[in-house]
Amino acid sequence: MRRTGVAVVVGAVAAMAGLLAAVWWQTAGPRGGAAAAPVPEGGSWRVPIGPGRALVLDVPRGWRMAVRRPVAGPPTVLIGPSEGDAFRFLVTPLLQGGGAPLDDARLQGFLRQIGQRVVARSVEGRIDLEPVPGAGGAWYYRLTDREPGEGYRHLAQGARAFDGVVMTFTFLSHVPDPPALAEALRVVATARVE
Repeated sequence: MRRTGVAVVVGAVAAMAGLLAAVWWQTAGPRGGAAAAPVPEGGSWRVPIGPGRALVLDVPRGWRMAVRRPVAGPPTVLIGPSEGDAFRFLVTPLLQGGGAPLDDARLQGFLRQIGQRVVARSVEGRIDLEPVPGAGGAWYYRLTDREPGEGYRHLAQGARAFDGVVMTFTFLSHVPDPPALAEALRVVATARVE
């Protein structure tokens, strides 16, 4: 079978997002954050993702953000609370290559593939996908680390395909279903490309 542009993107995203989640899940702890700026009044944050294009995130006021830009590859937006380490929220936007956009079935398959990299160390032992409320073409799953050490115990990870972008996200927390997770899912649902 010939690999299409979408298959290449999915493969790259799966590798990157799975690795990112595993590394952050294992190592991010009370001291595991980067210095970040508070979100400006109004809560909109523009992240350039290509020539003349930006991902716009509407983030709750007071959350702190930083953008990490590797030498090659897409940026990763690091988001956390104004103080402390109650959660970490990571967003990585990837421009889709040529070919058909990701439909729900392929996006769900992609998320199951990512999840296989971390499900073995989870309490649940399986991936149960849920739609992101208020967002078409967006799914996520939740896992609980059996032995988090000083890291985060709870992970919610997903992706949204829209406007030629596949936006992956990872939410890490010390407690299950904190109010900040609902806020993070709203950030995913209201994200847009301009």
